[in-house]
Amino acid sequence: YSTAPEDQYFSDGITEVIIAHLAKIKDFTVISRTSVMGYKGTTKSLKEIGKELGVAHILEGSVQRAGDEIRIVSQLIETKSDKHLWAETYDEKMNSLFAVQSDIAKKIASAMETEISGDVERRIDQRPTDNLVAWDYYLKATEYWSKSNRKNDLDNSQIYFDKAFELDPEFASALAKSA
Repeated sequence: YSTAPEDQYFSDGITEVIIAHLAKIKDFTVISRTSVMGYKGTTKSLKEIGKELGVAHILEGSVQRAGDEIRIVSQLIETKSDKHLWAETYDEKMNSLFAVQSDIAKKIASAMETEISGDVERRIDQRPTDNLVAWDYYLKATEYWSKSNRKNDLDNSQIYFDKAFELDPEFASALAKSA
């Protein structure tokens, strides 16, 4: 989650990318973003959430950003014991965002004693774009897209997908959703 409401889309986008990275690792079963986001802001214990989702481990964290600085705090927790298996705080410049997301996935795999093949590691390390403004527009678009099927939300989503594509015509995900 993000401590700033206006950055919630950004935090949710980071969550989605990390989930996608973890899903690339063959030994992991990863719960979908839609299911996971239902627990955002809940007062339920990790043990309860783990039982409801049928998972043995939960990754939780927070995101804060100020200007060109970002702080990501991640913790991998065993649900039965509430024991931390891994935790790390990243204080970085925004241009390190993609590397941090990749590093989190790799360190979780290491904490779970799982090997990552070279092909999977290359896919985890792939950057969707080199343009961070385009990435921010893409995250805003995705937030509107997932809100509802109301015309206003879908229109706003399209505007941001188009802006992302305009800034980076090589940004495949933005291209796929641009008009």
